[in-house]
Amino acid sequence: MTCKNCGYENKLGARYCQRCGQYIEPKRTLAQEVKSLDFRSLAGVGRRDVNIAPLFTAPSNQTPAKAHQTPSPVEPMPDGRWYCPDCGTLNDSSERFCKNCGKVR
Repeated sequence: MTCKNCGYENKLGARYCQRCGQYIEPKRTLAQEVKSLDFRSLAGVGRRDVNIAPLFTAPSNQTPAKAHQTPSPVEPMPDGRWYCPDCGTLNDSSERFCKNCGKVR
């Protein structure tokens, strides 16, 4: 998960960069991509005898994606301050918990 702002390589699961605090856009799954598509412009869609749903069904043996991945460990900056990987808040080196969301350091 590379930060587009500073280029820092963050651990998987971090929602905010551990170097600059910039929000990291999560990667979208194939299911999310398909749901975001607009099929209303396809010829025949909306007619009673046309159904495109079977084209985009997933095999039933797949398990649903986890809503939350394993949390990323906190990587402190050289001076000890650290950005929370869950909410992006800059915390002092003496703080054990994020002052915004309560994540344990």
